[in-house]
Amino acid sequence: MVSIERKIELTGHKGPLYALIDYRDGIITAGGDKMIVYWKDLNCNEGSLLAMASGPVYSLLPLNRKNQLLAANDSGGIHVIDLITHKEIRLLKFHNAPVFDMLLAENSGLMITASGDGTVALIETDDFTIQKQIKLTSLKVRCLQLLNKERLLVAGTGDGLIYIFTVPEMKLIEKIQAHQPEFSVNTMIYYPEKKLLITGGRDAHVNVFSTEGSFNMLESIPAHNYSVYSIVFSPDKKWMATASRDKTIKLWEAENFNVLKRISRPEFTSHSHSVNKLLWKANKLFSIGDDRKIILWTIKG
Repeated sequence: MVSIERKIELTGHKGPLYALIDYRDGIITAGGDKMIVYWKDLNCNEGSLLAMASGPVYSLLPLNRKNQLLAANDSGGIHVIDLITHKEIRLLKFHNAPVFDMLLAENSGLMITASGDGTVALIETDDFTIQKQIKLTSLKVRCLQLLNKERLLVAGTGDGLIYIFTVPEMKLIEKIQAHQPEFSVNTMIYYPEKKLLITGGRDAHVNVFSTEGSFNMLESIPAHNYSVYSIVFSPDKKWMATASRDKTIKLWEAENFNVLKRISRPEFTSHSHSVNKLLWKANKLFSIGDDRKIILWTIKG
């Protein structure tokens, strides 16, 4: 039996929330109000303003080795913020449209960015020089995922495709129609223990692919009523959680992808608008959404 309890609600943001990352003992959030906030003490509703971006923030990436935080805005800029002084060091500009996702390929010393201008960029983390920039589509590149000990990169696009590249060469090895044409791939997560790639799309499906040999689709799950925006696993890989524009969070058994619980109103005092991002820390699940709220859930079972 799974027990889900709504523990804490953090408020203070003045716009929809899109970005949520783990940082030290707390979390960092950002969104439409341009505020980048560090919530250190999760037992009180007091966040610390780290910086103000020049526009809405869609993605965050910590560079812990450099004590820096990258915050990507709606015009393609990436703010580089010193986490000690809380001051902006520089503003990077590699894209002409929102940067929806960023990740680190630490083995290659690279950060990788995905943008609404249809490109993926590889950038040196030491000096922020651009190494490669590849145009994939006339639509958006919405999400990225590294596989197989960072040897492969998967990029999800607005036309429902996923592109698989070698890293750092960026040689295209496969292109797959992962979701319905014209329906974007919004989120992806790698399940290394089972060698699976799991994607969520605007077609409201969660799709499961093998990453051994060819990327064959093993399962297509009608998971939500509207777009799937976030997929996360519990640290012990016992559960998977998904978030959607339909205002719900769903909890699944990771072993077989059976749904266990729907977290939504009226059963739970949950989000009143789209749920945009999830983060799992220990037995705590964090959720953020268009209603400007950060909710902490404890899940036991």
